Amino acid sequence: MLCGTWSLASLVAVAHLAFNIAGVRSSVTFLTVPPGSPLFALDLYATPLTSFVGPQPGVVNSARSGPIVLFDGDMCKPMVMRAPGCVLLATTAAASGAGCSFEDRYLTLYATGASAVILPFVDGIPSYDLYSNDGSKGAHTRDLPMLFVQIGPSIALYNALITNGPGQNATVSPDVNVWQATYASWRYQIFIRILPSAIMIASGVTAAVFFAFHMRILDRQYRSAVPVSRRSLSRWATHTSGSFTRAHTVLVVEMITATVSGIALAIGGFHSTPYLSYPVGEFFLSLLGGWGSASSLLSASVWVRHAKQIVDSKSLLNRILRGDYPITFAALLVIPVAMDTAISIVFAIYYDMALLSKLASGIMFLVQLTVSLHVLAGVLRYYWIVRNVQEQTAQAAGRSTGTDQILGRLSRCALGMSLSTIMVCSGTALMAASPVFLLTTSGRTVSFSLAYIGRSLDSAFRVAMFKPRFTLLPSTTLSVVATVTKSQKSHNAGTAAVLRLE
Repeated sequence: MLCGTWSLASLVAVAHLAFNIAGVRSSVTFLTVPPGSPLFALDLYATPLTSFVGPQPGVVNSARSGPIVLFDGDMCKPMVMRAPGCVLLATTAAASGAGCSFEDRYLTLYATGASAVILPFVDGIPSYDLYSNDGSKGAHTRDLPMLFVQIGPSIALYNALITNGPGQNATVSPDVNVWQATYASWRYQIFIRILPSAIMIASGVTAAVFFAFHMRILDRQYRSAVPVSRRSLSRWATHTSGSFTRAHTVLVVEMITATVSGIALAIGGFHSTPYLSYPVGEFFLSLLGGWGSASSLLSASVWVRHAKQIVDSKSLLNRILRGDYPITFAALLVIPVAMDTAISIVFAIYYDMALLSKLASGIMFLVQLTVSLHVLAGVLRYYWIVRNVQEQTAQAAGRSTGTDQILGRLSRCALGMSLSTIMVCSGTALMAASPVFLLTTSGRTVSFSLAYIGRSLDSAFRVAMFKPRFTLLPSTTLSVVATVTKSQKSHNAGTAAVLRLE
């Protein structure tokens, strides 16, 4: 792939790139540079930025040649410069700082008369935006003749291109995108698209069913407590809102966010299909992780409150989750949602604000990891105590068998929720620890598989935590029985199956 005189660092960097894109031919060449130049006999792998802009691999006469012209302007503003027949080499600042769609960038640079545009993606494998589009799917750009390709040089090679490339003649042709095989692979489709989306959609639908059951309970309680003559919509709303708990809030959040995120992931496949426009796909990139973080905090709070008779702790975090500091707890709920939403909006409007992204991701990572480890420690401590002194603890606390069953279910779900959140944090940590690995096909698959499967399981365990249960209650609420049966007399004895909110 590479001939000529190079430094050891450049050889290592380019060899690494060659290893990751083995099996593809080179498509940017410099044939007129003199021997001794850093660009002498250099060939670079280049692929169209997306499959919807300009000539694609396999198109006859798709190669373009011309002198290199350096471009460091704004791709989203009307062009004054003219470069007919030239090959525009964009700087990293120009390539990453554009705040408009790929189609708009293409049309803006097409107005210069250039025959080809080269966009650098330093230390990465071009181009994972293979299927990205603004919704038009290339209706205005697919058949235009200007090439729009991306390369993945090392930082040393990029500097050499910027310094020595302008004025040199280059030949550019589109190569096959290696991400196409990655996106179509069973590993990517199962672990990033199918499994997480199926779990999230199922969790959202289940949450809706559970919530409907819980609302039915509240409605029955209202009908039992309020005579028919005094019933009204306002009284029903007041009664229901007064009985609305954190469990109900979690179910509402999950039935909306899990369902919508799951559907978006199933359709878009995290860049692996062209069926979602780029703004929509980027908005759901985190699968509404901020809402998931808030939902986890609410669920952890329910667990802490129920388990306090056995594993009560005086730690600051435990007191926050228990509700001793409502303002702090509210801030922990709102901040992740606000930051995640801000990032999603920024990505959706084509802006890449690295500082905001890193700050928000870091804060959410710390909150999620801290809470999940705290809950995990509490659950393990609970199991240890129950295993050794279950009967004595139950008698001393004066709790019924039903309460033990509730706490047991909550503890199992809290354990699963903690482990799934740790899985999310593992994927996030892998992305942060090795950005170069993340930019490879295998690194992207592994990192987002951990994050997405963990996120989906997190929703599933949160929903399962608040599953309503059928129990038999004595017929002391005869008005409920009368409402259900319509024919049973009020003085008849018996039992009625009703749902109890736990």
